[in-house]
Amino acid sequence: DLLVWQLVLSNDQTPTDQTMFPIARSPEDFVSGHERRIKGVSAGVRDLIEALKPYRGGNDALWAINDLDIVDKPHLLVPVGAAMAFASHGPGERLTPWSLSRKNRLLVPVFPLEQGTELFRVPASEPVNVNIEPTFLCDVSFGDPESVTGKSVVPTLIQLADYTNGVLKIFAPFIRTR
Repeated sequence: DLLVWQLVLSNDQTPTDQTMFPIARSPEDFVSGHERRIKGVSAGVRDLIEALKPYRGGNDALWAINDLDIVDKPHLLVPVGAAMAFASHGPGERLTPWSLSRKNRLLVPVFPLEQGTELFRVPASEPVNVNIEPTFLCDVSFGDPESVTGKSVVPTLIQLADYTNGVLKIFAPFIRTR
């Protein structure tokens, strides 16, 4: 939204209360509603925005950013899922991906993650070298919104930040500094 506001000002126009980056639920919603949101930008900027396909199914990164923005407006993001990433289950054993260790056991993400949720159990029927201080590394994932559910929080946010930086670079030539 701040980007479009600056693009309107840089085109010697006045932003309105409708000025915002147009992200829509569908291509049809985008076509019917984006003009009022980008009113005042140059034709070149309009073409660039349209080329980004800022709608669900057209641009997954922009849709995810939009989803996260909507979820974040009333409160902070709350990651609510987890999955075992690595485990060490014996003395002197190196940390290894659990899915590659004993019997190719795969771990399933848990959603929503609640206090007291069991993340891992070694079956009593299996011989195991007991490690007094086992090491577990869990991956914390988003539980909501749908566009990022189950995705690891840190890598997803880094990926979206990198994408946003790339979009800003595309529009940089259109922004006049004062």
